Parts: sequence; structure tokens; C-alpha cells
Amino acid sequence: MGTFQNTSLEDIAKASVITELEIPVQQREVLPSFHTTRSAPETWSVAFAPDQSYFAWSCGNRIVKLIPWDKEKQNIYNDRDNDQNNNADDPTVNNATSRRNIITIPCKDLVRSLTFGTSVPDKKSQRCSVSYRLFGFPEVLNNAVILAIGLKNGKIKTYNVNSGEHVLLVDHKSVVRDIKFNPDGSLFLVSASHDSTLKVWDMKDDGNMVVTLKGHPKAVYGCAISPDSSMLASVGEQRSVIVWDFTRYKLLRKLQGHHNMVTSCEFSADGAVLATASYDTRVILWDPYTGHLLSQFSHVFPVLSPMFAGGSNGHYVRDISFSPTGLHFATVCDDSVLRVWSISNNMKPILVSSVQEPLSCAFNHDGTVLAAGTRSGSVQFVAVHQELQTLKHLCRMTLRRCYPNWNELEAPNIPIVLDRYIGYRDVPIDVFSEDH
Repeated sequence: MGTFQNTSLEDIAKASVITELEIPVQQREVLPSFHTTRSAPETWSVAFAPDQSYFAWSCGNRIVKLIPWDKEKQNIYNDRDNDQNNNADDPTVNNATSRRNIITIPCKDLVRSLTFGTSVPDKKSQRCSVSYRLFGFPEVLNNAVILAIGLKNGKIKTYNVNSGEHVLLVDHKSVVRDIKFNPDGSLFLVSASHDSTLKVWDMKDDGNMVVTLKGHPKAVYGCAISPDSSMLASVGEQRSVIVWDFTRYKLLRKLQGHHNMVTSCEFSADGAVLATASYDTRVILWDPYTGHLLSQFSHVFPVLSPMFAGGSNGHYVRDISFSPTGLHFATVCDDSVLRVWSISNNMKPILVSSVQEPLSCAFNHDGTVLAAGTRSGSVQFVAVHQELQTLKHLCRMTLRRCYPNWNELEAPNIPIVLDRYIGYRDVPIDVFSEDH
């Protein structure tokens, strides 16, 4: 029986592997055959710096490494054949990437989440109708790139890539499972924890905590901030998906549809779509402004009934990452397959790659490279050839950035077909419904 309707994985295009990061041999030798709390090597999170300078790798042994990223070659800097420290002083070496050192950050506990933030607003993500905010940061935070690290003990360690300054944030009572910076350059940080709360921190105010959000019945596994900074999404145990008003820190709505724990969430680049990944083998695309379910993407066919999807099914979806184009998203699943999907086709993925026991995934800045972290601690990088964006899709992205809540607009003269397209309501619905 095929993995998808009338299709097997062998019939789907394979992504080409660019390179791989592996934990040192000496570290692998001392690791026991089972993972203990002291030496677990799992790469639960991977992240690219917004300025494309570094790739953050939580490579076990309670450390994070910042690996220089070659923007020109879209690859990590490879120093296997050249000693990087020697190259740094060699006048014949012109590659700026080779002059950046690998940075090792000791964390004193297991790393469960990573994210980069910057004090430079992502103007592409802002609403066109509002002016960009300017923040009076201390000099050390001007044009800063900051890495935030969520730890198993509930603490958050931040590292300023430019200055090397460390700040420790302490208030969570359990594992910090996910962590995200506000894309508006404010350096507000959101953390999601197993203690059932989300917390907002202000890094321009010495990392002081702003507010604690309570609404989840149990552990919170993931969080995401919309590109225009108006909404916060969070997911966790007991099938919970919550959308918050991020300007007033108020709960907006709870989304119902998953049959098992929800592990990860992410907004599309225009903020018009919220994607959630679950242990029920599915990814669901939602309209975050109305709560309507737009489409479902199952990782096993025939689709499981709610009873079987709610238990151990061998196809837990561990993580999700949206492409910057908004046309694709990637998932990693317990069947050791990395998949790249088109938002307009939930019948089968457009690209797959074999990754042993994957746990996390992330696209790079332009969506041409996808990184996948694994339970063994390694990271695999694959090339993703993006489809050419149509003028129609670019117009849709622009309109949704200008008018995020399109569904509330009064547009009586807009043809229904165009209205459905702009509202992403033309994506396939219930192709994998239980009735099929």
C-alpha cells in the first residue's frame, strides 16, 4: 500500500543532500546506547541567523555551536581541509565566512529550543499601511543579532552574537520547549514551556519579563508570532491550539481539529495562514483571523481514524517550517522522512528526503536550503528548488500584508473566486477526510 493515495515515496522527487553536521566521534563514543538527561545528544531545534551569518546547532553535551554560514554558496563553512584559526590571519584568504570563528556556547543543561532575533525590523513582514517603529536601544543592542536558548531546567540563555554578552532569564518552572523573537525589531521574546505558560520578555529592558500568558491546560510545545506582530499562536498537550492578541496579550480563540498533542506551529510569510503539526499524523492550515480550517495534510494513507490518530501511530509529526515564499512548508515525521509540501496540494508532498529520526527543521533566509536536526545530534542540509512565484501569488502576498484580516473587509465588488483566493480558501479541503 502506498504512503499516499495511489503514490509511494519512491515516486516522489528526492531532495539532494548538500552536507551534514555530525557530533564529534569522541562525543559519540562516550554517549551510552540510551539517552540520559546528562548526555542526550538530540538536536531539538535548528535556526538560521536573520543576517545569514551563522547557523545555530544544539549538538548535545549541553552546548550550542554557531557555525559560519556561507551566504554565497548557501552552505556551512567547511573547515575540514583548512584550519579556520590559521585562515583568519592568512592575507590570501578573501572569503569573509572563513574569518568568522565557530562559536561554542556552554549552557549547563540540555537545550530544547533555539531562535535568533534582531533589532533591525523585518520590513518585508510589516504592514504596508503603518510606519515602522524605531526603538531607542542601548548601543550594544543597535543592529544586534541575539540567539536565545531554551533549556530543560526552565531557564533561557541569550547570547549577543556581536558583543558576546550573555543574559540569563529565569522564571519558568519547567522545560522551555519553544522560543521566538518578535519580527518587528523590538527584541520582545516569547517562550513556551511545559509549565503550561507562555512568557513575554523585553530584551531591550535587561530581559525583564513583561507578562505571563495562561490558557493551556498542560504543557505548551510551540509558539509563533505573526509577521505583523498582531497575533501569537501557541500549541501543546490535549490537542490545544490557541491564537492570542499579541498587542493586548488576550486570548482570541481556541482552534479545534487535532486528535493528539500539537507539537509545532508557524505563520506564513504574509500572516494569512497558520500551520500546526500534530502527533495525529497531520498538519492543519488555518485562517488565524476566523479560526476556519483551510486544509489538512496527512502523513499516512489511508488517514487514521481519530481513535488511532490519538495514540501511538508511528507517524508523529515533530516540526514544521514555512518557506519564505509562502508557497511551501516542510515537515519532519517519525517515519524518518523529511517532506516539502505545496500549500495547494495535500495529496502528496512535492519533495522528500530520508533523515534518520528527525526532530526539527528550518528553512534558511531565502528558502533554498532546509536544515533537519535529528535524535542522534546530527543536522542534514538539503537543497530545495523553489517554484517560480506567479504574479497572482505575489499580489496575494502584498494584499494580505496590507490588509491582514481580509475576511472582515467589505468587498462587495470582489468576485467570489478572487475573494476565496486572497483568503486562501481555495486550497483543497478534506481530501484526506475520514469519509474517504
